[in-house]
Parts: sequence; C-alpha cells; structure tokens
Amino acid sequence: TSLVIPSREITGNLLSRLFIPSVRNLGNFFGRLTPTSAIESIQRKLVIAGNPYGLGPREFFGLRWVVAIVGLVIGLITLRQNQSLNGLLIAVILIALGYLLPSLWLGSRVNRRQRVIRKSLPDALDMLSVCASAGLGLHTCNNACGRFTLGAGTSTSLTPSDSAFFASKYHFVSLSVPVT
Repeated sequence: TSLVIPSREITGNLLSRLFIPSVRNLGNFFGRLTPTSAIESIQRKLVIAGNPYGLGPREFFGLRWVVAIVGLVIGLITLRQNQSLNGLLIAVILIALGYLLPSLWLGSRVNRRQRVIRKSLPDALDMLSVCASAGLGLHTCNNACGRFTLGAGTSTSLTPSDSAFFASKYHFVSLSVPVT
C-alpha cells in the first residue's frame, strides 16, 4: 500500500508566509505587556489611518519591536566598526530611530488620510445635499456619495475603506445607535 499525501499549493510570497506571522507572534507577546490605554490609542490611530496593511495594534507593536531590533543590530555593527564615541552615538541614534520610525510612519498616514477627508468633505456634503434634495434616503445618498468621491480620480478622492467606514457609521445612525 502506498501513502498518498494530498498536495497543498503554497500561496503568497515569503513576506506574507514568514515575516508577517512572526511579527504577529511578536506583537501578541509584547501586546500582553503593553498597557490597555496604549493599545487603544494605537487602535484609534490605525482606524483613522485607514488600517494600513490590515495591521492591528498588537501587530503594530510587533512591527515596532522588529524595526527597533533591526536598528539595534545595525547600531551594534556600526559600533563594532567604529569603536569611538561617535560610533556609540550613531548606535544609540539608530536604535531610537528604529523604535520611533513606525510611530512616525503611522502619524504621517493619519495626517495624510485626514487631509484627504478634509479636502473631499465639501464635495461629499454637496453630493449628499443633492441626493437628499432629490428625495433619496440616507443610505442611498451615502452610496451615491461614495461612488461619486471614489470615481472622481483626484488626489483628494476617498478610498473604498473610507466609504465603508462612513457607510457603517450611517448604518448605525439609521438604527439610532450611538456612534463612538
């Protein structure tokens, strides 16, 4: 008798199969050590930024530690090659930069998305006004507004995640549920 092993196709690249699960595991480990208020703060920033790359707060902390460790390794290599006060200063700067870089990246994503929403808001409100004047319901107005701003093709147009975010808020408003 022969043993038949079902074939399993490997999907995704090396990054998605190896690096991302490792960062998630590291994030889960450090997430247990991280205060709840810090996790909630990062979660809020990630939502405002449009959940870049599908990162959760624990994955973000894992990414932060991975980048800090990479900064540490590069800093130690620099220190080993240049064993002086300048080498030590460069090593400390690389470690700090490695730890702060993910937060700076997330802050820039938050600012960019807020700027896009601010620039798109007058057009979206105008479209909502036109749809409401035409007698359409709030949900239909939201869908039309999302299609209009998504199809504008300008640098200030909303992304599909923005439209889904607003649609979920309008859904709760239509159910008279408080939105947080």
